[in-house]
Amino acid sequence: MSSSCEFLREKVKDCLSRSECMVKYGKPAKDCARLTEEHTSEECKATIRSLFVCKRGQLDARQRFRGSKDF
Repeated sequence: MSSSCEFLREKVKDCLSRSECMVKYGKPAKDCARLTEEHTSEECKATIRSLFVCKRGQLDARQRFRGSKDF
């Protein structure tokens, strides 16, 4: 993965590790990262969406010419 999304990736990992889903219920990060998970905070879900948009932007040819957006 490109370094332009690395900050968001670290933010997602940090947010999920502090989430109720992992701490209280002991679920793995993969299960907690689902946007339909009810025990994951809205902040984490928004960060996961931002990471998705960043990664998708790397594949979009028009986006590659314009550069990545600041998230």
